[in-house]
Amino acid sequence: MHEGNLDITAQGINKFTTLQTHFSQIEYSAFGNDSNDVELLVNAKQSYFIGSKQMAHQLHITESQILPKDSQQIATAIEKLC
Repeated sequence: MHEGNLDITAQGINKFTTLQTHFSQIEYSAFGNDSNDVELLVNAKQSYFIGSKQMAHQLHITESQILPKDSQQIATAIEKLC
C-alpha cells in the first residue's frame, strides 16, 4: 500500500476479473502483497498474503496465510504447492 506506486485500471477490472476472463473455471493458488491483489486472494483456493498481519487486516484479507517478506519462506510455500 505504501510502495509509492499508482495503479490505474478501468472500473471493475482487477487481477481476478482478468484471470476469470481467460480461465473462467479453474481453481488456483495466489500470492499477493497489496490492495490490488485483494480480489485475487479472496477468490483463490489457497492464498498467501506477503506482508504483516496488520496490513492483511487493513485490507480485510482474513483467509490467506500470512507470509513475511522473506524470499526463502515464500519459496518454501511455493515448493509445498508443487
